[in-house]
Amino acid sequence: MLLNTIVARSFFLFLSVLFSTGLLASMPDVGIKEMFGKQIPLETSFLDHNGHKVQLKNYFHGKPVILSLAYYGCPMLCNLVTTGLLKGVNGVPLELGKDYEIISLSFDPKDTPKVAAEFRGKYVSGLNNPNTETGWHFLTGSSQAVKYLADSVGFKYEFDKKTGEFAHGAALIVLMPDGRVSRYLYGIEFKPMDLRLSLVEAKDKKVISTVEHVMLFCYNYDPNARGYVLAARNVMKIGGFMTLVILGITLLVLHLKKRN
Repeated sequence: MLLNTIVARSFFLFLSVLFSTGLLASMPDVGIKEMFGKQIPLETSFLDHNGHKVQLKNYFHGKPVILSLAYYGCPMLCNLVTTGLLKGVNGVPLELGKDYEIISLSFDPKDTPKVAAEFRGKYVSGLNNPNTETGWHFLTGSSQAVKYLADSVGFKYEFDKKTGEFAHGAALIVLMPDGRVSRYLYGIEFKPMDLRLSLVEAKDKKVISTVEHVMLFCYNYDPNARGYVLAARNVMKIGGFMTLVILGITLLVLHLKKRN
């Protein structure tokens, strides 16, 4: 059972990489074009899982937002991405709804608020803290509205008439508090550290704590590794600075003792 799960995850991860890099020549319009710093259309309207009309700006309250484009009838990949997001969220020492928000948006125009509510129920029930479920929003909308948003973040998808399913990539888009694109996280599994650092990176630098500043200094996003990696040079800089501080304190103590 475990072997089958590993094989399935590896296979769909391979597919997600192909889609996200645009390597499937048969569908040249499918893939992800990174649009760092691009502003998403906050005035665009959608329907939430209760059928209420909402605008994207309703979810931007001075905190970063994770955007997940996934249609709710997807037989496998979208469920793997959303499951990976759930696991990552449960490991992040930040509070969903308070420190950040999540928007899951279906790009299938046939998905209704009822379908969104059913899809939502499968995932918010798995949150470690059930009180944070109000911070995860599941939306549907017209094909025009969805495409408008997807284009603004470079997310390209295409309906395959042969299979009756959508071809698409696998990625999360981390947005700044003002709705600009900050970071892309690829794959079907998302390390809590990567999620945390991407959210910290997307925050207003004026409100980042000293600890978060140090974390960003020590870790850099590596596009080849598709995640945050320890920046050895920066760690060495911190180590050198601390050595000088310790040496300075030691010399000061010795000097004071000598005077006494």
